[in-house]
Amino acid sequence: MRFIYGEPALLISAKRSEWLVIGDIHIGAERRISDKGVKIYNLWEQMSKKLLSLADTFSAKGIVLLGDIKDSILYPESWGQNDIKHFAESLSNLEVVALRGNHDAHMDEIMGIKLVDEMMLGDYALLHGNKWPSKAAMSKKALITGHNHVAVRIIDPNGGIYSEKAWLIADINEKAAKRFYASSKAKKLVVMPAFNPLILGTAVGAERKDEDNISPLFRNGVFDYSNADVYSIDGIYMGKVKTLSSSYESDNTKRGKKKKISP
Repeated sequence: MRFIYGEPALLISAKRSEWLVIGDIHIGAERRISDKGVKIYNLWEQMSKKLLSLADTFSAKGIVLLGDIKDSILYPESWGQNDIKHFAESLSNLEVVALRGNHDAHMDEIMGIKLVDEMMLGDYALLHGNKWPSKAAMSKKALITGHNHVAVRIIDPNGGIYSEKAWLIADINEKAAKRFYASSKAKKLVVMPAFNPLILGTAVGAERKDEDNISPLFRNGVFDYSNADVYSIDGIYMGKVKTLSSSYESDNTKRGKKKKISP
């Protein structure tokens, strides 16, 4: 598995091919800000071009969409359906596997492909992240999920506060895992940032117990959320969730040293 520098995407080598993995596309999210006077047109096309460019750069033959392909939880309006269909058609030259997220009702009929709950690629199990993984998924080396739109809060030297997309990598809690799985080989859980450029997400450890909204694996302590490592998408190690949580009350300008991300 390789993290793509500067992008909310990763690569997995499996089945004699490179697979590009992205999550939380949320086609139609731009409509949520249109009422505020911000008009963004054809965001699906921008995301498609970025995705195809990444696939070409890294010679990926397959793409995994890690759930929440559409933004609307209900059946989308006609314009939303058209955007989703155009997006799917734009990827027709690649093998596409679409995983089902909590926003993806009716996506099978709209996209014209069957969505699945999980996908196994080599040593990794891929799923959206809102449901319990299967026993087969927990037998893999690591789990890869989306769902939570991971971000980290930054305070610049002038006191400005902003958030940026981030990666979260957590270790398994063997004792807690045994309460739910008789056996488990999974040692790591990787939570991806959202691919949609409009969605930054909520900074980990900030303002609320965000582990409550991530995954049943965190809510039940199967993976250690507070000790999870957080990285920016440009590969900078930001610290552990519990450290970042306490630092939000003070200056957070020291962003740490570059450190290789490894599953």
